[in-house]
Parts: sequence; structure tokens; C-alpha cells
Amino acid sequence: MEAILTAEGHERNRLEKEREKLEKALVDCEELDSSITKIIQQTDETGKTIGGKLEFYDGVILNMAPFRELFPPWKAEPAKFWKELEEGKYDWSYTAIRYWPEQVRAACKKNKSYTIAHGLEEEYEG
Repeated sequence: MEAILTAEGHERNRLEKEREKLEKALVDCEELDSSITKIIQQTDETGKTIGGKLEFYDGVILNMAPFRELFPPWKAEPAKFWKELEEGKYDWSYTAIRYWPEQVRAACKKNKSYTIAHGLEEEYEG
């Protein structure tokens, strides 16, 4: 900061541009930190903290969905799949049961495939 105050002309302009660039990088880092903190502190529908975890058998796009805030706006697919996860479209997935255990258990009552996928055969009502 002192160097900018004492610099003149072209050197001062260069230092001010460098400071602006560094300030923007700091803001970007703070936003990334905030997004990562949100992911780490995610909870399921019961309020239990579950954080971000990859589920090997769920495929790339469902694994990206909980991390949707880390992707640029033009990468809308993770957000789309997150919404569909919330709506119960992928209740067969491990991601769904991590975030919405009660919703998935209710779906298991009617869908035998879901009960088998989650090892909840006793939930199936036929």
C-alpha cells in the first residue's frame, strides 16, 4: 500500500492495477471458501450434518449435484440434477438417501428395486 502512495505516473498505475487484481483474487477465494463451507455443513432432511461425499455407484452427474455451487453458472446440469434429486427422481441413488432418508424410505414402501438398492427390504409393502 505504501508503495502505491509513494509511486508516480506509470509505476503508480501499474501498482494500482496489480492491487485491484489481487483484491479480485481475494474475493474469489473468499467466495470459494464460503461455497466449500456450505458443502461441508450440508444437512439431510432430519438436520444431521452429512457434508459432501462422493457416491461411487451414483455416476458423475449425481455426484456433482451436491457441489453445484462450485460450478460456473453456464454449467447448469449439476443444479438441475440437484432439483431432481430433491423431487425424488433418483431415490434409487445413495446420494438421495444421504440427503433425504425419510423421502427414500417412503419411496421404498412402493418400489422393491429401491429397497434392494438400499438394503431396506423390510420397508417394502408391495
